[in-house]
Amino acid sequence: MIGLPRVFVAMISAGHLAAMASLTTSPAEAACGDPAGPKVDWHGCNMEGVVLSGVDLHNANLQSVNLTRANLSGANLTSANFTSANLTNAVLPKANLTSANLTSANLTKAVLTGANLTGTTLTTANLTNANLSSAKLFTASLSGAVATGADLTSANLSSATLTSAKLGGADLSNAKLGSANLVDAKLNGAKLGGADLSGANLSTADLGGTNLEGAKLSGANLHRARLSASNLHGAALGSVDLGGADLGRVDLGDANLRGANLGRANLVAAKLGGAKLIGADLNGADIRSANLAGADLSGANLYGVNLTGADLGGANLTRANLGGANLAGANLSGANLSGTNLRGASLDNARWTDGRQCKSGSAGTCK
Repeated sequence: MIGLPRVFVAMISAGHLAAMASLTTSPAEAACGDPAGPKVDWHGCNMEGVVLSGVDLHNANLQSVNLTRANLSGANLTSANFTSANLTNAVLPKANLTSANLTSANLTKAVLTGANLTGTTLTTANLTNANLSSAKLFTASLSGAVATGADLTSANLSSATLTSAKLGGADLSNAKLGSANLVDAKLNGAKLGGADLSGANLSTADLGGTNLEGAKLSGANLHRARLSASNLHGAALGSVDLGGADLGRVDLGDANLRGANLGRANLVAAKLGGAKLIGADLNGADIRSANLAGADLSGANLYGVNLTGADLGGANLTRANLGGANLAGANLSGANLSGTNLRGASLDNARWTDGRQCKSGSAGTCK
């Protein structure tokens, strides 16, 4: 510094100190100490166990923040950015998360009872064993989310997007899922009793072993869905598309399937006793060994179906189309066949309406 004016030396020293300070204290670290408030930037901060109940954090940047066991009950988190945030065991009952971004966030065992998540993005988020009972998830996006074992009882998921979501073992009893998109979702073993799935798209979804007793599925799309061994007893399935669906061993007793499409569906050993299948399309379906005792199949299309060994005792088959059907060994005792089309139908060893057994080779009529 020899030969330089003192003022210039002072300027260099000040600039050097400022540069050093900028290297030792990052902006992110400095922001972690900022007070809670709208638009606060806590990106990457460690806020584990922090108590922020009732705080206004709308539009806050909480990306990659650690909020494990944090208390955010009743907080205003509208439009906040929680991308990749860790909210494991966080408490957020009745929090407002409208339009928040929770993409890839970890919400394992988080408590979100009664929270408002309308329009929230939860794509690929982890909600394993989270409590979302009575939460509002209207139009929320949960594509690819993992919510196995989650509590979603009485939650509102109307018009939500749940494509490829994993909900195995989740409790969705009495949940509202009307018009929701559940294409290819995994719901095996989930509880959906009393749930409203009217107009929902469940094509290719896995619902094996699911409890859907008393669920509303009118107008839903279940094309090629897997429902084997599920409980749909008394479910409302009017005009539902179940074409090609796997319904083997499913319980559809007393269910309403009026006008439903069951073409080429697998209904082997299914329980359909007392079910309403008025005007339903079962063309080419496999209904071997199924129980259809007392079912109403009036006007139904059963062309070419396989009813080998099926129980149709007391069933109403008025004006039904059974042309080309295989009824070998089937029980038709007490069934109403008024106006029924049996042309080309195989009745080998079938039990006829009057109780007598049809001879081998009987076709179209019992011999």
